[in-house]
Amino acid sequence: MLRNSLWGARHTLAVMLFFALSCNYALRVNLSVAIVAMVNYTTSSTDNTSTSDQCPYPEDKVTADDHNGWRIAGYYWDEPTQGLVLGSYFWGYFLSNIPGGVLGDYFGGKLVIGIGVTFAGILTLISPWAAGVSSILFIFIRFLEGLAAGVYFPAANSIISKWYPKKERSKFCSFFFSGLQFGTFISMTLSGYLCSTDFLGGWPSAFYVIGFLTVIWGVLWFILIKDNPQDHPRISKEELRYITDGCPILKLREVKLILKGRHLTYKETVPIPIKEIAKSKAFWATAISNVGETWGLYTLLNETPKYFDSILHIKIKNNGLYTAAPYLGGLIFSNVFGFIMDILLKKKILTLVQVRRWAMTTGVTSPLNGRFALPEDLNAVETHYGPMLCLIGMCFVNCNSPAAITILFIAITLNGAVYCGYMCSHIDISPRFSAPLMGITNTLGTIPGFVTPVVVGAIINDNNTIAAWRIVFIIAAVVYFFTNLFYIIFITTDVQPWNDPVVHDSETESKIDSKSNQNPKAQVNTSEE
Repeated sequence: MLRNSLWGARHTLAVMLFFALSCNYALRVNLSVAIVAMVNYTTSSTDNTSTSDQCPYPEDKVTADDHNGWRIAGYYWDEPTQGLVLGSYFWGYFLSNIPGGVLGDYFGGKLVIGIGVTFAGILTLISPWAAGVSSILFIFIRFLEGLAAGVYFPAANSIISKWYPKKERSKFCSFFFSGLQFGTFISMTLSGYLCSTDFLGGWPSAFYVIGFLTVIWGVLWFILIKDNPQDHPRISKEELRYITDGCPILKLREVKLILKGRHLTYKETVPIPIKEIAKSKAFWATAISNVGETWGLYTLLNETPKYFDSILHIKIKNNGLYTAAPYLGGLIFSNVFGFIMDILLKKKILTLVQVRRWAMTTGVTSPLNGRFALPEDLNAVETHYGPMLCLIGMCFVNCNSPAAITILFIAITLNGAVYCGYMCSHIDISPRFSAPLMGITNTLGTIPGFVTPVVVGAIINDNNTIAAWRIVFIIAAVVYFFTNLFYIIFITTDVQPWNDPVVHDSETESKIDSKSNQNPKAQVNTSEE
């Protein structure tokens, strides 16, 4: 353990990974709020009465297209077109996850994450111009944004597996993955406010400000971050030893040698065992859980602002704040949960697999304790089942806005525990191939990103009623239930045989050194120190 070290190089990396994901999600979700101001909604009735399937307009919101002072762009996009606009980001995101893992392993996570997120920020800056030209160009720009931003998670795994020992990985993963909630909270709150002002034209400022902040992050990232602990100029010897002792050798094994005044890095590339991965229950448990998580998350993330506006008729100036506040709860809960799990692991009160299952099944533990037998002492049901029950609860709120806001807050807060769950499983089951595994599972998990807007659009098109939205919530709840059940049954934290783990010690390094002049497949890079 490190002593007398409150801040190290890995802490700086964690902060930058946190803000990388914050920027990534900020530029992803700002459209969810801005689209309410961009689209010229019309309604057949402005009567301040309610029926069983429609809620009354509040007194201070006379019509559906008044929008309480927002600067409306006046784009006449119907529900299917809005579904395409919201989903286009995820088309690109879907395509870049697997390449992101491969590129992260080959070029290093620093370069891949830095270029990807920064370029996505630049594209965000030109988004208002693209929307003004045509919806097709705007959709294409959003597609490119997703293509650029999709490399983050798989490339981040490449860095995480090199910098964070297994015993503290839950704590750090909870922290920098909670950047998702922080970015969402800031983006939705800020976007809601900016769209209600005349600053930079109103709704376009939601793109300009977030794009600019993302580019600033990119500059700092390239200045402060290194791919490997051994290459960091400001890392202490104590911290370096702590990291190298706690992290296994990965897909790219790097052994540093000082040879005749030259710096030599040896890299042995191990082929990805595709067939073995495809047969792995642990892999599929992680992948299917990813799909279920993102289906529920994107339903809440992309569709809630529209639900609040078109059904509950909440003042749109407050729409961003109400939909963003739960992500602040998730930010706090995820870090508290990760800290507690880290303590319970160190005290050996819970095993690692129990932590993963607790993290993935929040909310209905007690009814199952002692009554439901599954492998490895499964007795907890936490992160997905909590939001699942909340989505079912949304079917009964009708026009009760405070109840809807409260349920949404609880759902997304509980969802914060997920970063100690399947998000860590890639590194658990295969430290060596964690980056490509994340690329594959996140690719599958991206599918709901462009499917859910289309599904929701089809359900509520010409039928934007409480009953139609109940169908949306029930579908998400059912997906949550079955995908999480598969995870808690089949997940393991054991390193899989196909990972081919290698012990990192001086003897192993000596053998690698002797092979560096014999292995024709090895890649050897030299540079002056």
